[in-house]
Amino acid sequence: MKKQTAVEWLHMKLDVYLELFPSEWQRFNQVIEEAKAMEKEQTEENMAHAITFGWELSHYHRDKEPEKLLQMQKDFITSVIKGGYK
Repeated sequence: MKKQTAVEWLHMKLDVYLELFPSEWQRFNQVIEEAKAMEKEQTEENMAHAITFGWELSHYHRDKEPEKLLQMQKDFITSVIKGGYK
């Protein structure tokens, strides 16, 4: 099975269920492309934050207990899932 993003999956599903005129498809596809660009930007931002977070953990928090480090990692991942690292 081909790996796909959430936007690609949604596009595929809506393609099956929607009956649009050609002019409406053109606008629909434009919106999908905008959503893909936003999704890519969010992924890149989250990756950059994850790399920075990992570096900070290894340099500034190495003296903490493993349980505390694990909790910091879980908190970071939860914050990304809930809407991005701020």
